[in-house]
Amino acid sequence: MILDEAIAHARKVAKEKRAIMNNNAYSDVVRDNCKYCAKEHEQLADWLEELKAMREADRWISITEEDLPKENGFYLVTRLDRRGERIVDMAYYLKSAKEFECHNVSHWKPLPEPYKESEATNED
Repeated sequence: MILDEAIAHARKVAKEKRAIMNNNAYSDVVRDNCKYCAKEHEQLADWLEELKAMREADRWISITEEDLPKENGFYLVTRLDRRGERIVDMAYYLKSAKEFECHNVSHWKPLPEPYKESEATNED
């Protein structure tokens, strides 16, 4: 099962359980159990959606996909160095030229968000 299928399945089960929960033909116990189950499946679907978004945000994008950045700016890139070894680097992308400032770039992804003081934990 792929992630999209798991999300759809969890939402389908939640919908089915809500239908039972709203049907007076079932006992209060059954309806209460279905209410709990629907809530749990909705939470699971939300977590899977979050996981999907995190995976997508962390994905390296091939420049051969012609899915280049939409904005000028700095991006993480993988490229070949002078010795021909693949390295991770940061490069500036110029939208008007449709290219990165350094050569031999094969993949890119957005820079992560900077650290925010509000993210501090007791471990810092």
